[in-house]
Amino acid sequence: MARQLVAVPEFASVGIKLSVTENQKHMIRRIRNNTLTFVCGPAGTGKTYIAIAEGIRALLDSKNKRTQRFFFVRPAVASHEDLGYLPGDLDEKTEPYMAPFHYSLKKLLNGSSGKASGKVETMTMAFMRGMTLENCYVVLDEAQNTNVDQMKLFLSRIGRGCKVVVVGDTKQTDIDVANGLADGVSRFRSVPGIAVHHLTHKDNMRSPIVEKILRLYEGATLEEIYPELEFDPEYQAEKLKKEKLDDPITWGDGDY
Repeated sequence: MARQLVAVPEFASVGIKLSVTENQKHMIRRIRNNTLTFVCGPAGTGKTYIAIAEGIRALLDSKNKRTQRFFFVRPAVASHEDLGYLPGDLDEKTEPYMAPFHYSLKKLLNGSSGKASGKVETMTMAFMRGMTLENCYVVLDEAQNTNVDQMKLFLSRIGRGCKVVVVGDTKQTDIDVANGLADGVSRFRSVPGIAVHHLTHKDNMRSPIVEKILRLYEGATLEEIYPELEFDPEYQAEKLKKEKLDDPITWGDGDY
C-alpha cells in the first residue's frame, strides 16, 4: 500500500518542498509545541530530514524572530568501524560525520544555502562543554550513539529561546554502553515541555524495499510482509523453472 502523504504549507512559504505522513506531521507539531522533542524510529523514516526541514523553516520564517541560528550536532562515532587517524584541521576531521547533514540541506534548499548562509553550524559533542545555546534551533542526530553522561552534557546546554530535537534509533547503536537516547526517552517522557515521538516503518521515505529489509532483520516472516503471496517451497521451485533468463530487466519498485 502506498504511503498517504499530506502537504505542510508552511514549508512551501520558505521555498522547501516537503510532503509527510500523518504521523510525521504529528512529529512536526510536537516539535513546535515543546522545548525538547525526542524522535525515535527505524532507518529511513525521515527523523533527521524532517527535523532539519523544520529547523530551516523556523530559521527562514520572517515572522519567527526567536530562531537566529541552526546547530546540527552529532557524536563522532563511526558505524562499528575504526577510521583511524583522520588528517587535516578540525573541519576536515569532522566532515565525514557531517556529510549526511550537508546532503540533506542541499536537497531541502535545492542546492543553494540562500538566506540560511552563515546561520547554520555543525559541531560534534566533544566541543560543547561550556556552551549555552540561546535563540536557536538544534538537532542532535544519531543520539543512540551518545552515552548517558554525554546526553546530560548536551541537554544542559539548552538556554533561553532554544528548541531542541533529539533523533535516533535505539536499535542501531554503535556503542557498547547504555545509550543516552533510550535513557532520555525513559527519564523525560512525562515532563511538561518535553515530548517523545515514535516513527514507524509506515513512515519510510526511502525505497519501499527498505521497510521490508528492516522488518526481516527484526524477525518478521515473509508471510507477514507479503500476505498476498504464496510461499510454499514446491510452488517456488516450480515458479523458478518457468522463469526465462531472457525476460526483460525491470527496476523493481518503480524508484527509477
